[in-house]
Amino acid sequence: SLSLSLSLSNHDPMPTTNANPNSQACAACKFQRRRCAPNCPLAPYFPPDNPTQFLNAHKLFGVHNILRTLLSVGPNQRADAMKALIFTANARARDPVGGCYSMIRRLRCQIAET
Repeated sequence: SLSLSLSLSNHDPMPTTNANPNSQACAACKFQRRRCAPNCPLAPYFPPDNPTQFLNAHKLFGVHNILRTLLSVGPNQRADAMKALIFTANARARDPVGGCYSMIRRLRCQIAET
């Protein structure tokens, strides 16, 4: 099992000041006002041009739980795990009461009608 603290230590607690002006902090690091390390585990899933995606996931799960989920699965499963996490967070943002369940229920009703 990978250590969560090891992953968290990759995030420099200093405010974002990139030495390379062409590199942008991912949405997660930008939100936390941290420098985005080249090996940031969240950067592939939370691009800087889509902060809403991170904000939804952060609101529902929190950064600690997102990292824990990411590190609890194998490297070949991480993309799928993050897609599911982001989909769930976005569904909950669209429908705070029903989330994914209301989408499933609506689709089942559509299937039953056909």
